[in-house]
Amino acid sequence: MDARIFVARTSEFSSERRRHIIPSPQKASLFRMTEISPKKSTSSGGSVGSGAGFPHTPRKKLFPESVQVHLDNEFELPEINKYTKQTPAELIEAITASNHIVFDFTLFEHGLPRMPKGDELSILSNLFPTQFALTVVPPMLTIHVRTLPPKPWPLTVAGLPLYLTTDEWNTGYDHGRQGAGPKVLTHLNAKLHVTKGIFEAAVKFFETEAKVDVDYIQWTTGLWKISVADGTSLTNVPSQLAGILCHYVFESKEVRPREAALRLLQPTSTVRDDTQYNDLRPGVMVSSGVFSDPSHVVLPRPELYTTSGVLVKNNEGELFITVASHGFPLGEETAYHPTPSGKVIGKVERRLGETDIALVRPGPGLTYTNEIFANPGATTGKVVTGIRNWEDIQLFSTVYMENPFTGYAEGQFLGVRYQRLPADESAPQLPWIYQTWLYMGQGTLDEPTNGSCGSVVTDEEGFALCFFRWKDMQGHAIGVSATELENYGFKIA
Repeated sequence: MDARIFVARTSEFSSERRRHIIPSPQKASLFRMTEISPKKSTSSGGSVGSGAGFPHTPRKKLFPESVQVHLDNEFELPEINKYTKQTPAELIEAITASNHIVFDFTLFEHGLPRMPKGDELSILSNLFPTQFALTVVPPMLTIHVRTLPPKPWPLTVAGLPLYLTTDEWNTGYDHGRQGAGPKVLTHLNAKLHVTKGIFEAAVKFFETEAKVDVDYIQWTTGLWKISVADGTSLTNVPSQLAGILCHYVFESKEVRPREAALRLLQPTSTVRDDTQYNDLRPGVMVSSGVFSDPSHVVLPRPELYTTSGVLVKNNEGELFITVASHGFPLGEETAYHPTPSGKVIGKVERRLGETDIALVRPGPGLTYTNEIFANPGATTGKVVTGIRNWEDIQLFSTVYMENPFTGYAEGQFLGVRYQRLPADESAPQLPWIYQTWLYMGQGTLDEPTNGSCGSVVTDEEGFALCFFRWKDMQGHAIGVSATELENYGFKIA
């Protein structure tokens, strides 16, 4: 008997549309917005907590028309003391309690980040106590302070991802070193937008003409970041490709986090949602079993905890639940919810190559809806109805993730990575996969994200953009593109 799928527009799941337990990171996170505007330009007269709408141009630029934005604080442009450069305490408090800081201008214009100018620079230079500099080095807005303010910190300021640091040379992202060779593929244009065709042309160039061993190629507006084998000479590699700069990093110099299934070895004070839900959905806790080798050659090991993804179907209409493949090692294919002492939800029946997407065939009588848990302030959650191709999402768009380890979290879409798969993999698969590059902020997901693997990341409309894999210490994260499901013949159920 196949799992039953329910359309999440009914009241059938109303009692479980919200989490029974709120994870620690969500409790410490920000979901407010503050606007700072020139005097007399706000619709409400600039009063704090006015809940005003978004009549100004940047609101339209930063948020799609389909997005209903709620403004929690609104300030007229404060008079900064030119001698002490002190920002009013009321404004400081609002900034440090908001996830997004918006103005009547945006630093993302015509598809490119830009430096602030004139009065904009004056405004942005006094947002945080002890602030002494700011830089815009795509894709980040970096604000330099003498002393870091208490966390959590905003995710975005003036439309760009915010990075706070006390290091005057740190820009929040390792761009690598620029190549010194020729400009190549000049007939292509990746300045503002990238396509699969451009990625494939770039890979073909490096493999057949440059003869360079490439691990991945990553794009954001105006910049390529290319991981190459140790010892590669940067003298002859392209300085530009398809009209934008090429920067290179050596594989051994990168500190790449491992995919983070959670193995509970000792008690922790971190709160996670280990509720056993009757009706399953994206974002519930799943686990492998406790591994025990009958021959006693391999020592027993605790179970692995990850997060359920979405319900998908193949061309024959068979239903499967996506999970993180590394959370269910060979020999540990049985999937439980939420723990091995809970209920069996099915078994891993297929792994989609090295994408880290595995498919669990649901057990008899299991119910699964593609409605995500409701986020703070909402009565219902987004319903995942389809896949968002990364070619069709605007740079710096807000994305959303919900799982039992972080709870509700917001991020930004920064670009795309084309990742080469291991060459010695014998199973039939695609040689390269697409991954999305996200920024989850420094204060939103400050705690370890172990266990979050497999979480579906959606856009504002609820379309699946990717499945979370890992996050580094600077807030940058990688997820495998949901389009990989389509490459293997699956779609959202």
